[in-house]
Amino acid sequence: MREVIAVKRRILILALAALLLVPASERVMNAVAAFAVDVCSEVERVLNVTCIVGIGSLCCSLDRYPQAWREAAMAARLGDRIRPGQRAVGYSELGVYRLLAEPRQSEVVRGFCKDVLGPLLEHERNRPRVLSQTLAAFLHCESNLKETSAFLHIHVNTLRYRLGSLEKILGMSLRDRSRKLELQLALKGLELYDVWE
Repeated sequence: MREVIAVKRRILILALAALLLVPASERVMNAVAAFAVDVCSEVERVLNVTCIVGIGSLCCSLDRYPQAWREAAMAARLGDRIRPGQRAVGYSELGVYRLLAEPRQSEVVRGFCKDVLGPLLEHERNRPRVLSQTLAAFLHCESNLKETSAFLHIHVNTLRYRLGSLEKILGMSLRDRSRKLELQLALKGLELYDVWE
């Protein structure tokens, strides 16, 4: 068995990519990922560019390599957005972003984000995105008012006011679990696609 690792850097016009085939064991894969990060660090130092290492799924047969390569490329492309500061990102770490970032789904995801968050997007079009940041923090803190207000460094009454504004703007209750899931997915979609325009 082999693992596919794509090293992809941005900024330069010419693509810098490498395909490494190594025996699949956790120890070996950790060593290879560390080596790839070291290579990226050297490329960054010499060429003054940013590098991210993308790691695809395990391959058991030759016909799986193209898919693993696409996965590694997606992990590298999304790595700095969803795991800022992390030099190596595995496809398996992308979680729900694997669905949201699928190229054939981009228009569906954009449409979903607009459907769910449209009124908020319109409200914040030419304003600071305070309410969308509040919503993201509220969902991240599992709807806990005390944790959310501490996370945002605001008073709990300010948080309550903002949540009330969000419910009015979005036309929904933030206590509804299925709506919370929709909001979380739409916010994750916003991280991938610029639907603010």
